[in-house]
Amino acid sequence: MECILLLFINSYEGVAKGKFDTQETIIKVNASDWRPYVYQENSKFKGYSYDILRDVFKRANIQFNLRMMSWARVYNFGLNKKSQMTLGVGRIPAREHLFNWIGPVNKGEEIFFYQLKNKVIDIKNLVDVKNYSFGAQRGSYTH
Repeated sequence: MECILLLFINSYEGVAKGKFDTQETIIKVNASDWRPYVYQENSKFKGYSYDILRDVFKRANIQFNLRMMSWARVYNFGLNKKSQMTLGVGRIPAREHLFNWIGPVNKGEEIFFYQLKNKVIDIKNLVDVKNYSFGAQRGSYTH
């Protein structure tokens, strides 16, 4: 399965038709903390998806308001609220018809495994995996 991370926009008819005042319109953009794509550090937004968003909106002379929230809430807003844009979502066949997709941020599927610095994880085979707990973000393309 190839997954492409994208910006998508839901029901921003004015943007899609080019009928809005770039000086007065502020686009609502929602994202969840998803390192290294988009995250907050010392009250500043960071990540390469954020950098792309910022640069595209700057070039288009459009203002935006980025809000960080849980992924479940971001995804729900994208599905059910008008005039919402979501930054960073896995494009999979089940979601294809749900959104107006804009463009890729990154191609490929990157899954990261983390551990606490003070914990040693030793996995040599599948049997060893049974000794550990794993988590996934509810509602994500990997869930």
